[in-house]
Amino acid sequence: MSKTTWDGLDEAIIGATTKGQVVYDVELIIQELMKMHKDWDRQDALEWFYHNIDGAYIGENTPIHMYRVEDEEE
Repeated sequence: MSKTTWDGLDEAIIGATTKGQVVYDVELIIQELMKMHKDWDRQDALEWFYHNIDGAYIGENTPIHMYRVEDEEE
């Protein structure tokens, strides 16, 4: 089964589901976006993530984005 991934964000992959969807850590995605776009701050990366990545649907293998429990508690 072919896995669907986001271009340039492989460092943010933390696993896969039993159905074959790739699982990304949101915080790692934000960090990678800021590395890719040196002039972006955290707010720029968050806006890009929520507008262009989080809401995207590209079929049944659309990647999953998750927050780690410890991130949510902060």
